[in-house]
This record gives sequence, C-alpha cells and structure tokens, in this order.
Amino acid sequence: MDKPEYAGWTVVREIGHGSFSTVYEIERDLFGSIEKAALKVIPIPTKKEDIDDLRSQGFSDDEIKQGFKRMLERIASEYKFMAELGKSAHIVNCDDFQFIQKDDGFSWIVYIRMELLAPLINSLKPSYDEESVLKIGVELCAALYDMECKDILHGDIKPENIFVSEDGSYKLGDFGLAFNSNAPRKDRVGTYNYMAPEVYQENAYSAKSDIYSLGMTLYWLMNDRTGPFLPAQKQEVTSAQKALAAKKRFDGDPLPAPRNGGEELKKIVLKACSYDPKDRFISASDMLIALDNYADQKLREEKKAEKEMDPQVIDVLIKTKAMNYTREGWRNATTKTTMITSLASVIIAMTAFLFGSGILKEINPADNPNSLPSILASSICLIIAIVVITVQRVFYIRTNRKTKILLEKKDNPNDQKEIKISKKSEKSTSFLKRKPLIVDTSYKKVKEETVAYNAEVLINSMSDKRTR
Repeated sequence: MDKPEYAGWTVVREIGHGSFSTVYEIERDLFGSIEKAALKVIPIPTKKEDIDDLRSQGFSDDEIKQGFKRMLERIASEYKFMAELGKSAHIVNCDDFQFIQKDDGFSWIVYIRMELLAPLINSLKPSYDEESVLKIGVELCAALYDMECKDILHGDIKPENIFVSEDGSYKLGDFGLAFNSNAPRKDRVGTYNYMAPEVYQENAYSAKSDIYSLGMTLYWLMNDRTGPFLPAQKQEVTSAQKALAAKKRFDGDPLPAPRNGGEELKKIVLKACSYDPKDRFISASDMLIALDNYADQKLREEKKAEKEMDPQVIDVLIKTKAMNYTREGWRNATTKTTMITSLASVIIAMTAFLFGSGILKEINPADNPNSLPSILASSICLIIAIVVITVQRVFYIRTNRKTKILLEKKDNPNDQKEIKISKKSEKSTSFLKRKPLIVDTSYKKVKEETVAYNAEVLINSMSDKRTR
C-alpha cells in the first residue's frame, strides 16, 4: 500500500502491517514542537478483486455496497469503544476517526489516529522477568476493570494487542472485535491460542472469557513464550503438536504449571485459566487484588531479607567501602584505600619534619642545624608522625582482616557460624522500587458480576498504598 495522505500530518514510516490494516508513524510541527502519533489505515474492501469475487458469487451491487457499509460501521465501533474508555490509564488513547468513500461507490478508506506506542512483543526482555509479568497483569486487570464498568468486552486479548508507553505503562489496544456485554456473542471470536474453551465451543462470551485470555497471555510470558502442552520455545513445534495442545486445552485437561515464576503467581495464573468459568476470578478486580497481594508479599520478603543482614557485617563493609560482596571487589577496595593512606602518610611525615625544624629555627636562629638540640627536636617530630601513621595502618589492616574473615565465613557453607549477607541484585530489589498501584475508579457503574464488596476492597487497597 502506498503511503496515505492525512491532512495536517506527515507520514514518517510504516510501523506495522496486518491482514486488514496498516499502521504508520505520523508527525506534525506545532510551532517548533514535534507531535507524534500512530495512524491506522483500513481499506474496505482489503483488495480490489473482492468486488469481482462477490459479483461472481451472485451478489448484486447494492448488496455488496450494503455489506461494505456494515463493515465500516463495525470498524467505527472500535473507535467508539476506545473513545468511551479514553480516561483509562491502561487503554490505548484514540484521538480521531475519519472515513472517505472512493469514487467507485463501493470502497472506503478508514483513518484512526491514536497515541504512538511500542508493541509489547518488541519490548520484552530476552529472559523471564517476573517484575514485568506482574506489572502487565496488574495494569491489564485495571484496564479490564474499567471495561467492565462500561459493559465492554475486548474479545481478543493477546500479547500482540498489548503496547508499552514511553514511561513503561502497559496498555490494551485493538478493539476491532470488542462488543457490548449486554449483547453477548456466541461465535468463535478472538485468537485460538488465547481463546477461552467456552468461546471455542460457541457458548456465550463473558467478562470471564477476557480474564481467561489475559491469564493465557501471562501463562505465555511465564512459560518461555509458549502455550500449555507445548515443548520449549527453542524446539521446533509441529502443526500436529499445536493441534493436540489446543484439543487438550479445549477439552478441559488440567494445565501444567508455567515453567517460571513464584508458586503463588503460578496459582493465580492457573486460576485465571480454569476450564470452567465458575472456577476463575469473579471479576478483573479480584484478579488485580490477588496479583497486587502477591507483589506486596514479595516486597515483605525483600524487607525481611534486608533485616537479616548482620549489623556487624554492615558496619565493617561500610568502613572498608567493600560494598561489592566478592573477593575481587574486596581486593579492589583494599588497593584503592592503600594508595590513599600511603600518600597521606608521606605528606604527614614531611609536614611534621619541616614543621619541627621551623619551630627550632624560630627559637634559636643561630643554632647549628647539626647540633644536638636541633637533631633531637626534629627526631621527636618525626617519631610523632611515625606513631600516627602506624596507628592508622594497624587499624586499617585489622579492619580489612576482619572483613576478609567475615567474607570467608560467608563463602564456607560448612561453617556453623555462617553470617547471612543479603546480596542485593538489581532484580531482587525491583519490588522495593515498585510504585503504588493507582486504578482509575472514577466510573460509578459496576457490573452486577463485580460485587460491591470487591470494588470497595479494591478502592481501599489503592488508598492504603497512597498513604504508605
């Protein structure tokens, strides 16, 4: 498809292409400030040959035109749902919707302008990252909570429909299959790998079907980016294996636990992926609270580990600046400190000697420097300098030896007096840096299925975190 023209904006590049649409990065200059956005372009029909194919099947031109117009109305509903959810912090913001009919009287071009975001698939770390999985789960539950309050069902939650903003927030997008829960669907809506069993069986789609799809998305992230009943990602998966895995899932075989993640987190995900909708979370707010409680538990574990650190070890490590708890780090700290103290020792000795000689000269300028009083005074000053240096070095060496002994005790697993040292890595402290969860609870209407108790608990939980 050629680059489209969009009034007031310049098309920069194509950033995504699907079966029915193409997404471009666009920008405009607002008095020296560059504003960027994403433009989704949807042609109706997808190919020009579709009109001839429909004619060959016996459809009249009026029937073809009406069919294309209904497609346009369905696409317009995507903008409608996203506009209704515009206040949600975890739904992709949609800013404009335009459509133009072509001269042939059949075809249409649809333009949807929305915020520019990065696809989740392109933003994932190479290895499993529990902090990201938790953040995705919590923030998408917040998105589903907002949707439940507006009686909107997404219909196609999967990693490809999750996006990441510049500040690291996760957002749910692509509402092309979304619909109102008051008019339930009984067709196979969504993507097979994340589709709920009841949807595959063409039973009514509900909010719990969205919860299942979110659970399968988290399962995929925790299972080395493969679905249940499939071999590891590095192994080649055949069509027969995919078909068998789908059959087991849709027939209700118990899902194996994901390969990665804490035990409690695995239980939460498996509950969201329960075969029977009755066994899943009552609502997105319930799942959100479960995930947030798990994150709080991780935070408490980190704080507990921090308290277990021996105060004596902390004191010694601070004094020697050996904050890297490895032998290499200890040696580096020792070498650096030795150089500094040696230089200071030389300066102190020279200053003491010269100062002593200067005082003697002031007392008796005519005195011979080689005389006994002169030599005696200089020697006394030099001895004082040597005593100061020796005391400092002895203290330093004893401190370093103490540190070395403590580190050797840590390295020796057979030592009954092993001292626990909490080595904080960037990953282990991630939960200490976790921001308080803020969920948009401005909507007053809550779906009947989301009981009032759960909504109250959720709001109180969020309030408590703001006051911490």
